[in-house]
Amino acid sequence: MGALLLIASGPGASVASAQASIADSLAGVLASPDIHARAVAVARLDALPVAELTSGARSALVGLLDAEATHAVAPDPNQIPDEDETYDEYIIDLTSVVLKLHDPAAIRGLTLVGIQTNEDVQRYIASAGARSLPALDEAWQADPDDRPTIVTTWSFMLGVGAPDALSAQDRQRVLASIFAATDSFPIAVAGAARVASLTALEPVLADLAATAASDVVRSRAAKAVAVLGPARDAATPAQLLGGTSDLVDAFCARPGLANTARVHPNRPAACGKISADMNEAAAALNVSRPDDAKTALANASATAATARGTGALSAAEAAVIAGNVAYLLTRF
Repeated sequence: MGALLLIASGPGASVASAQASIADSLAGVLASPDIHARAVAVARLDALPVAELTSGARSALVGLLDAEATHAVAPDPNQIPDEDETYDEYIIDLTSVVLKLHDPAAIRGLTLVGIQTNEDVQRYIASAGARSLPALDEAWQADPDDRPTIVTTWSFMLGVGAPDALSAQDRQRVLASIFAATDSFPIAVAGAARVASLTALEPVLADLAATAASDVVRSRAAKAVAVLGPARDAATPAQLLGGTSDLVDAFCARPGLANTARVHPNRPAACGKISADMNEAAAALNVSRPDDAKTALANASATAATARGTGALSAAEAAVIAGNVAYLLTRF
């Protein structure tokens, strides 16, 4: 007992106490309205080993990030020159130190403020699975500049394993969201397809690689196609059909608001018929009846073509079905 008391009251305890005092002292500055004072305190806290951050300092950092995310920080009374880059650097440092805490309470703040700072932040947000979806939806609405990065984060989320893997319903939601971003953010979607190996997107990306007006979009789409091609060749027909069915079910259930086909009166029937044909093809494959699978897939493709002609499916939706069916028929 005496030895324990001696250790607790020795030099190590003094150092630990001093370190805690530094962390808590810096944390106190985080409430300052002076952006420069906060920036210095955050940078110094970021430089400390995580183990030296007290519970009070951790809470203050997470609270500050949340306050920045919701614009709840008191305005700086000083005039800040337009060329002053302090705020940007401060947000990078604040995101960096909060990320090290691995605190689930910080997910919303990291999503709304820090998602563009680096890939590690995006992967951490994605690692929380469905818990991050509300914050990602909020960020999507709050800042259009964040949207390409959110698409990337969704793609990371598709690869999260247990216990935070997405449910079937949430996975469908994410797939639909990625697909709906194709027109507005094709570069981000091409990257997402590569990250998550979304082979069902290959026909749409191949079309972008051939026809997009932007050289950059054509190049990024072509790179995605080059990656997805070998992945598609290595997958079994059943796996390819499953991936296509997942994407079709996703965009049928959750069409993007910009998709005018979503309100067509014949859309539900067309989607139902296509889904049923694909399920029939999957069942036929499962019992080694490739001819029956081919017939079912051909029916799905024909229904998609008709629906595209009437406006019940968008061009991209019909391309997903036609392109994947055409490729699948070469694999039997």
